[in-house]
Amino acid sequence: MPSVTDAVHEAYNAGIFEGNRHSLYRDIFKWSQELRRGDRVHMNIAAKLDDFAEGWRTGQLEEIKRMNPESKMDARNNTCQKVGRLCDAMNRVADILRRQLAIEVDVADLLVAISVHVGRCRYFCSSTSVPDPYADGLDVFAKKEHELWWKTHRSRFVREISTSLMESMNCRCYRCVFTN
Repeated sequence: MPSVTDAVHEAYNAGIFEGNRHSLYRDIFKWSQELRRGDRVHMNIAAKLDDFAEGWRTGQLEEIKRMNPESKMDARNNTCQKVGRLCDAMNRVADILRRQLAIEVDVADLLVAISVHVGRCRYFCSSTSVPDPYADGLDVFAKKEHELWWKTHRSRFVREISTSLMESMNCRCYRCVFTN
């Protein structure tokens, strides 16, 4: 029977986390650019966000449970809760898009907040010792975006959703620690 470590490496190599994460990161960032250009793609993006959220809820959560059968229940539940919170955020942004509750630029910022969070998702699987070749660039980008408008954005939706995402990651940056 393969060890848990072997299963983690095998899953990593198969792209269970990385393939999904980078595909989602790339797509969401592309959608934010389309909205900034004024393209009328609200419904298309909303449907794709719902699809991604549903896929992550079913596929990713099941993989986490299967890959870490011997890990502490609290750690596994915490990871599942983080993924669930990300899916909730994607569903909420999809609803905002469908009902056109925010202007395109603000929705684009919401998408960037989610893509930054997805970029930081390697922490969901921090028990793996396999290096993430993309992590450094994504972390630098996440930090810069976070410092720009996580808590100060003009849109209530952007503030609420990005704050919720960063709280789920237990962000310890100066802005989060001293403004909560």
